[in-house]
Amino acid sequence: MTEINESLQEHESLRSSEEILRLLLEHAPSSIAMFDREMRYLTVSRRWMEDFSFGDKDIIGVSHYELFPEIPEGWKKVHRRCLAGETIRADEDRFERIDGTIQWLRWEVLPWHLSDGAIGGIIIFSEDITRYKQAEFEIRQLNVVLEQREAELVIANKELVFQSGEKGKRAAELVIANVELAHQADEKANRAAELVIANEELVYQSDEKAKRAEEFQDVKEEAESARELAFYDALTSLPNRRLLNDRLTQAMLASKRSGCYSALLFLDLDNFKPLNDKHGHGVGDLLLIEAANRIKSCVREIDTVARFGGDEFVVLLSELNTDKAESISDASIISEKIHTSLSEPYFLTRGNEGKADSTIEHHSTASIGVVLFINHEVSLSTILKHADSAMYKAKEAGRNQIRFYEEHL
Repeated sequence: MTEINESLQEHESLRSSEEILRLLLEHAPSSIAMFDREMRYLTVSRRWMEDFSFGDKDIIGVSHYELFPEIPEGWKKVHRRCLAGETIRADEDRFERIDGTIQWLRWEVLPWHLSDGAIGGIIIFSEDITRYKQAEFEIRQLNVVLEQREAELVIANKELVFQSGEKGKRAAELVIANVELAHQADEKANRAAELVIANEELVYQSDEKAKRAEEFQDVKEEAESARELAFYDALTSLPNRRLLNDRLTQAMLASKRSGCYSALLFLDLDNFKPLNDKHGHGVGDLLLIEAANRIKSCVREIDTVARFGGDEFVVLLSELNTDKAESISDASIISEKIHTSLSEPYFLTRGNEGKADSTIEHHSTASIGVVLFINHEVSLSTILKHADSAMYKAKEAGRNQIRFYEEHL
């Protein structure tokens, strides 16, 4: 019953955090987008979709560079600097939208961090200042017109002085023209005043948005926390099923481009339930955390280790080799490395209220199922199903085994 209550509380907390993040992005006055380290969209605000003319297009998981293949190298440099840990403060830039219209943006780019302190990607805040730039341009154009008309008046007056005939008539005509020009100048001055007032209004609105941006800065940690709950396991900080599905989809797309095989490992810890029953969930959690760390230490940086649930883990090995036999060999080597690491003794130290800490020595093994995949030959769910099936074959063989999905033997 306690496990059910804890599960319900965790589900309710996740749902609440996701609702906070959804409302935040739905009503944010500024454009906000969150990317992973490969500049794939993780989440965006409604205003971002409007500013960049995406409409109802589903861009989650899609690379920003794929949507904008002609993005300037200067922007890519900004992204790289931010992924290296630098926060790039407000600047202005001219941007051509997908529909061909021109937009001016004031933006800010900053990194976001995983729970272990590593940089997981970047967040971009942007504000549309196109109207402000338009007002500036119109004022400059008006000044040019006024200067031209003043020059025309000077030339006309010089011409009047130069001419000797019909001086009175010409003078009268020039006076009338001068009055008309003065009237037009007054009209343009009024227009300039209106533009100045409009400009001041835009500045005021900009200040208001800046204040709201400060408010969003205050709740940014809450948004990042909500994202952690949405995509990462709270106990081990590993990706959860939702993020695993995204990574697996990206691996399938990468496999299609490169022609390389990838592999999925499904792991189940042997002898986990007896440890939980004898020493309690606290000690069981310590084992899961240690197992997660051991698995991570055995794979490459491009690979993904996820907690699938309970004592089950999934490892995604991306872009192994274009040759199937070589890929099977590479997957076997990494699987054996994980299998050996998880078989080492565990020394789990737990705190005892009012007493000295105690250390529990525990021996555990793992049953591992492996499946290879390439391109889009099978669906995401089928890949997981095949890996799970191979893992159960390992358990049926006496546990503490590694088994490949049959068609790859």
